[in-house]
Amino acid sequence: MRSTLAGIPTALWALAILPAAVSAATWSMTDYYSPQSFLTDEWNYWDKADPNGGLVTYQNMEDAVAMNLSYINDNNEFVMRVDTTATQLEGRPSVRIFSNKNFTDGLYILNATHTPTGCSVWPAWWTVTSDIDNWPNGGEIDIMENVNDQYTANLGVVHTNATCNVASADTTMTGTLQYTNCTADTGCRVLMNGTNAVGETATGFNKAGGGIYAMERTLGDTGKGIRMWYFSNDDVPEGLSDNATSVDTDAWPTPAADFPVTDCRSQFGAHQIVFTTTLCGTWANSVYGDTSCAATYGSCSSQVAYNGSSYEEAYWAVNHIKVFASGGGTEAASPAENAASSSSDGSATSSTSTASSTSSTSGASRSAALSSVVLAFSMVGGLAAWSFAA
Repeated sequence: MRSTLAGIPTALWALAILPAAVSAATWSMTDYYSPQSFLTDEWNYWDKADPNGGLVTYQNMEDAVAMNLSYINDNNEFVMRVDTTATQLEGRPSVRIFSNKNFTDGLYILNATHTPTGCSVWPAWWTVTSDIDNWPNGGEIDIMENVNDQYTANLGVVHTNATCNVASADTTMTGTLQYTNCTADTGCRVLMNGTNAVGETATGFNKAGGGIYAMERTLGDTGKGIRMWYFSNDDVPEGLSDNATSVDTDAWPTPAADFPVTDCRSQFGAHQIVFTTTLCGTWANSVYGDTSCAATYGSCSSQVAYNGSSYEEAYWAVNHIKVFASGGGTEAASPAENAASSSSDGSATSSTSTASSTSSTSGASRSAALSSVVLAFSMVGGLAAWSFAA
């Protein structure tokens, strides 16, 4: 099915497209992705080599469904998982998906009950331009990321192609700024270890029954840059309930991560939403020996090849994604200032949330004047894996 507003009352949807008047930071919902939408052309399944050098074989949609790596479970949740076959000597089958639609400024929200965990597992929920071959041209925003269950809180990371720095004095957040230079591989990074930090990131998140991660991108002249939050299920702010169609970030508490990078707006293009689960790869493999994983499995490659049962917890379970692409109280960065993007196969594309769209979730035409995007993503229990992030 298309990403229709299934389950959202018509009256509430009508309110969502009206101009926001409650607060300068109020966003209105424009897109809704149900669990079923992940098995349609709303999403693309990457079936090429892993750009991060992981020991995985990413599957197209047809094969992922046939191998039971992508499916709707009995709780009506979309599941993405890693293969758990005992031995896989040529890379372990996994799933990496990315939205058919591109988004610019907005608020992206993930509501989940389970995320991939385990040794060698490199999971991430993130946004990036489709011009992967020229990464980090156009920028990358990692909203939720970890490797080998190594970090004690979630990592929020921003990557740019040219010099872009975050000054600690300019930030307002509960997390800890670890790296200030956003350029390329390392990126500027925040350990989201402040208020409401999830104990052991993904494992703690799963034990707590999940929660909500949010990322707001406002790169216009009056924007606040890139901000991230985590909310436990007991602390969900008003506006993020299942039937809510507007969100007011001014009413939210201090963000867990704050990247005031509006001066670097030219480094960010239109982004796709990406879920990946890679294994080992350039990062997870390089720090594998820093954890107890090496003592358990020997090497990262040995675990992938001979220990399929170790990936039982390497999975996502998804309820829905909401996208709020109207309002926000700040003009979007001018498309002319944004880095150009191309489709994942290298062909040119101009489909963004502020102009035309390759997939309309409501069936209604999108206005080219939409200034921003807000994405809400919800997940719940399921079966095995996800990963990536640069």
